[in-house]
Amino acid sequence: MKTALVLAIVLALPLAGCGHAGFIKGTKITDTAENRAVLAVVEEVREALRARDAKRLLAVVSTDYYEDMGTSTTDDDYGYPTLSNEIIPTSLKTVSEMHVEFTIHEIEVEEQKARVFLRYNSRARLSLPSGKVWDAHKEFNRVELSREAGGRWLIVSGL
Repeated sequence: MKTALVLAIVLALPLAGCGHAGFIKGTKITDTAENRAVLAVVEEVREALRARDAKRLLAVVSTDYYEDMGTSTTDDDYGYPTLSNEIIPTSLKTVSEMHVEFTIHEIEVEEQKARVFLRYNSRARLSLPSGKVWDAHKEFNRVELSREAGGRWLIVSGL
């Protein structure tokens, strides 16, 4: 059950929309260098998920990653070691085909922190002990990033 929930969360990421003057092409996000850099990370997540490439996905995740699962208890919280060694490899191993799209609603950048508010639409073909099944999710999500050494944006929560 936890793997299915985490897979749904991991699948949380793509890009769609329409371009306008002053906006980043394909979005309704103001065209700034900061917003383009943050969106590049989100796009890399989408491409890594489509390719089912754990190494590529983890390349845009901070070692400070921490997820509290939105609950008040700590028994379901996890950090980068669990994400990188258990959740992503197990989830991606289960997926034989993945389609992911994002609609970016808003980006907030405040000094060294950024938040991306997006709606994702994902479909994945899962290889489960009971057989192969398609699983689909549509959800609103917030991805948080931190500007790390060298000015590089990395995800610190929200996968």
